[in-house]
Amino acid sequence: MKEAEKHAKQKQDKLQRIKQVRSQIAGLQSEIGKAREVREECSRYKGFLDKLTPPEWKEQQIEIKKNRKAKRREQYIAARMVTVNSKFAEDEDKIASEAAAGETVRRPGKKGRGQEEEAASKERERQARRKKLHRRKEDEEKRIATEYEDQEVSSEEELELFFKEPKQLMDTFTELEEKNLFLIQSTQETEQHLDELKSNFENNAKEMGSKVQHLNENVRNLQVSISQEKKQCDQLQQSLQEKGGTEAQDKKLADLYKEVHEVHEKCGLNDDHNPDILQMLGAIESKLEELIHDLDEAFHQDSDLVMRLEKQKEKERRERVRAEKVQEQNDKQEDRLKNSLLRSQAPVFKKAGKQVMYRSPPLRQERKVVKDSSDDEKNVHDHKVFGMYIDRKTQLPQTEPPVVEDARHARADARAAAQAAALTTGDGDTTLDPAATAAADGDGDTTLDPAAIAAEA
Repeated sequence: MKEAEKHAKQKQDKLQRIKQVRSQIAGLQSEIGKAREVREECSRYKGFLDKLTPPEWKEQQIEIKKNRKAKRREQYIAARMVTVNSKFAEDEDKIASEAAAGETVRRPGKKGRGQEEEAASKERERQARRKKLHRRKEDEEKRIATEYEDQEVSSEEELELFFKEPKQLMDTFTELEEKNLFLIQSTQETEQHLDELKSNFENNAKEMGSKVQHLNENVRNLQVSISQEKKQCDQLQQSLQEKGGTEAQDKKLADLYKEVHEVHEKCGLNDDHNPDILQMLGAIESKLEELIHDLDEAFHQDSDLVMRLEKQKEKERRERVRAEKVQEQNDKQEDRLKNSLLRSQAPVFKKAGKQVMYRSPPLRQERKVVKDSSDDEKNVHDHKVFGMYIDRKTQLPQTEPPVVEDARHARADARAAAQAAALTTGDGDTTLDPAATAAADGDGDTTLDPAAIAAEA
């Protein structure tokens, strides 16, 4: 029982100890959680402060860190090179002592040629050993530097914060706020300017589009006119080539000069100095402008007189044109009389051989033309019922009664017209117009007997 009570007491002590340890573990875990939250919050604040830190400060701290890193590298290489330098110093001292011993050996006696060559060879050997020693020293330094780079571990030292007092942070906030306000104002001004540019661009685009369209139309019209002018030019060149060479041109120029000279004389201008055609045309144009100016002044002073004179000149022009036409008709009549006289005086041509026999033309069947009188009947019915009717041709109301032709009278008139259409030529032949006898018979088919027509003629 005592042993059982002892074990039970030990068990209770262990359980109590376990509870205490668990409570301590829970407390530590809670503290760890709080510390983790604080660390996350601090890291967030640190990131925020890093964003607010000026770039110059960051570059300065990075340069300081690089300098510390280079200093650590130099210290490491210097510490490792102490033993190496001591070893190489011993070798150099050994080489120097050998050189001094060689000098002491050569001093007592007289120098010979063989001794000089031996001394020179030993000196070259010592120089080679020194160069080899220096190369080994440089290689050892490079190896140590490589080992340092392979074994280099960052110091994990954070960059020094720029903000050390709350006032610095407030000043930075104030400066950023001012910059932000300036940027907002500049952004608004830029947006306003952009809207104005957009509106101006749209207006200019519309105007330029209309101008471009108008210009394209003008270009097309000009191209069409150019093509027409080219065609006319080609036609004129072709006609000019067809008309002939310089003789025709000289003749035309002479005729033109003659006409211009006549107009120049009629205008009462002086031609003593024998002017050319361009000078005469210029003088005529100036005279014409002077007359037009005088006519305008006279019209403003007495318009009735000007109108009366214009009517008189127009009357004279018409009479002159009429006289020219009468003269032209008389000339034509004289030409006809002359031709007739020549034909009458010409020798008579007697026909020889058998006389040409008359042959009757073939029989022709003409179709009957039937007029549609349904519109007339409808008009008569509308006039009887309403007292008026609508004419289908003019689409206007008519109060007068419509005129309806009787079919029998129409056929009689057609037959009379067919009989009157018979024309008799000078040699006894008779020609009948089929179109005039289209509706002669009532049955629609018209048969023409040329023999009967010839006997009647």
